Amino acid sequence: MAMREETNKAIIRLLMEQWNKKDLEAFFDGFASECVFRVVQSYDSPLTRDDFKNLMSTASAAFPDMIITVEHEMAEGDHVAIRVLNYGTHTGDQWEGIPATYKQVAYREMVTFRLNTEGKIVEWIYHPDLFTLFQQLSLKNESAS
Repeated sequence: MAMREETNKAIIRLLMEQWNKKDLEAFFDGFASECVFRVVQSYDSPLTRDDFKNLMSTASAAFPDMIITVEHEMAEGDHVAIRVLNYGTHTGDQWEGIPATYKQVAYREMVTFRLNTEGKIVEWIYHPDLFTLFQQLSLKNESAS
């Protein structure tokens, strides 16, 4: 594997470590100012940088103990793709219209990154398993007795 691909994978692993440490400033610094943010299945057009920061900050507040474990990574050229397992507890206030459930969740997602030659992310494509996440947060299966 080319040196650049190994370097790019290391940059993405560091980014995930920054998220797990809740060092959001360092996390956001990994993205170039011109980065394009796409969330598959949720938004028709790319998010702005501010929308992305709000999305990630809100998720961090809703799941303050969320840990991301990289289960698989692949790199080719300037792209890195990862499959991750997210594990945490929904203790934050309103998130996606759902008040804190205090439930633990575990769900996977795929993320594809494109990096520039300076090692900054210029494209972020997010494929979350929202079905599993919302199913785990659902109150429908709880009895009202």
